[in-house]
Amino acid sequence: MAAMADLIDFYGWKEVIAIFVDDDYGRNGISALDDELTKKMSKISYKLPLPPQFDLSDIADMLNKTKLFGPRVYVLHLNPDPGGSWASSTYATNHPKKGLCVSVEKMQQNGLVHSELNAYGLYAYDTVWAVAHSIDKFLNEHGNITFSVNDKLHDMEASEMQLGKLRVFDGGKLLLKILSQINFTGLTGRVHFNADKNLVCGGYDVINIAQMAIRRVGYWSNNSGLSVLPPETLKAEQISYSHLDQKLENVIWPGRKTEKPRGWELANDERPLRIGVPKTASFIEFVTELNNSHNVQGYCIDVFIEAQKLVPYDVPYRFEPFGDGRSNPSYDELVRMVSDNVFDAAVGDIAIVTNRTKIVDFTQPYAATGLVIVAPISNSKSSAWVFLKPFTVELWCVTAASFVIIAIVIWILEHHVNDAFRGPPRRQLTTMFLFSFSTLFKTNQEDTVSALGRMVMVTDFGIIGQPFTKNGWGFAFQRDSPLAIDVSTAILKLAKNGKLRQIREKWFCKTGCAADRRRVPEPDQLHLSSFWGYLDLCYMVIDIDFHYILISLGFWSDVLISILRNAWQHPGMLSVLVTKES
Repeated sequence: MAAMADLIDFYGWKEVIAIFVDDDYGRNGISALDDELTKKMSKISYKLPLPPQFDLSDIADMLNKTKLFGPRVYVLHLNPDPGGSWASSTYATNHPKKGLCVSVEKMQQNGLVHSELNAYGLYAYDTVWAVAHSIDKFLNEHGNITFSVNDKLHDMEASEMQLGKLRVFDGGKLLLKILSQINFTGLTGRVHFNADKNLVCGGYDVINIAQMAIRRVGYWSNNSGLSVLPPETLKAEQISYSHLDQKLENVIWPGRKTEKPRGWELANDERPLRIGVPKTASFIEFVTELNNSHNVQGYCIDVFIEAQKLVPYDVPYRFEPFGDGRSNPSYDELVRMVSDNVFDAAVGDIAIVTNRTKIVDFTQPYAATGLVIVAPISNSKSSAWVFLKPFTVELWCVTAASFVIIAIVIWILEHHVNDAFRGPPRRQLTTMFLFSFSTLFKTNQEDTVSALGRMVMVTDFGIIGQPFTKNGWGFAFQRDSPLAIDVSTAILKLAKNGKLRQIREKWFCKTGCAADRRRVPEPDQLHLSSFWGYLDLCYMVIDIDFHYILISLGFWSDVLISILRNAWQHPGMLSVLVTKES
């Protein structure tokens, strides 16, 4: 069963359906397979037992049941069936993937795979030879064979069996030791035993049945796993082979396809997925319902729709708004409803936090993600001024002008009351500009004294989380849903082909993406219009402080008196007088 588990893991199938005979042989085999699959982070989703004396109708009923299940990978653990019941029954059920079944049935009719001798017959043949070799070696080394009565055997009461008269071979332990040391090549391969007296499996051939032919696509062994080279070759040539290097030849799948099947489909119960969508009252760019019509739109919805187009199978779904629309609904409650099977999934600006990941599976974050996609670029040359890219030219100019204005205002406010802003002109200029520039990075060595100066220096800001959300947004699915993996893969493809960026620009790039702009900034650049409100507020505070200090120093009062005096004496020379007084 380890070989079967490795094969399932090699193709990335996480769920399988096991069909087995309901006896000790079948139950024990499937239990062993389940343990091996657990080690590979896979599982048997459904176990379908067949009666020991099953017929075609039993298999047909079993296959019809599986149409309501999602997994499409079947593991058959049955006794040898010379009659070909499985292939005939599968063909009779009109299974959608019936190409393989027809091929197997024709191959049986042509005698290609139909044989009374199976693997168990080959093992029995090698077993006889192993015992014969052991007895021959025993006779050559020890000569005689003797038997004696075993005192532990007694005649059974109320029975004709006289076990007391049964004689036992005296060299049993010695013969067992010889048998455990045997080593020869039989029909099933190399025959030898390990220290626990278990048969060491040399490996299996992995075969592919397609187009009326049987072809070998690789080998499996305990040491090397799946490989295209025989285990004997790997061992003889001492080739270092890791389970991470597992490989098989190309397989022709049913329908003559070479692409690996997904192994999972939406259950055929004609019920679309119920997608819960938060009906928010704010931030309608992310997700919103249109006039109570159950039609939803937004950034999150577009990402989900585009991701569904890349899922390798059809997934019918319908959006179901959650909330009253007058206030933002509880996102924890929405996630809990996914866990309680009220919804099959939830789509929206749902933050991935610890308490939610315990009850549902999230996709790869599509906003504020920490995962980086490495893709080739057309032009690998970068400019020496690439560090200026985050801001536009206009914003850099305004930022530099802000430093100069703040430096001048701080000097005016502090010059008359703070000794640190006095001295020779060169020293004053150095102090005022270094004081202004350093406000972005560290605490200044010079402290402001005036109250207005301190108000200007209130510039401490901190980022408490990533943009939009602390840990990223993702779509929530029920635990162990294969859709979570497929949608995550689709989101990564969207990020790689640029579609995710286009969706973000569509909903959030309000000024930088207009088609009629002469110069369109980069999508990730910050432009001047994004800071107009903040800049207006800062300059208003600076202007108030500046005029207040001028008035408090009596500057404007002297100018006003001079203007009024000269205007009274020479009305026509008002502008000249103002210029002279200035």
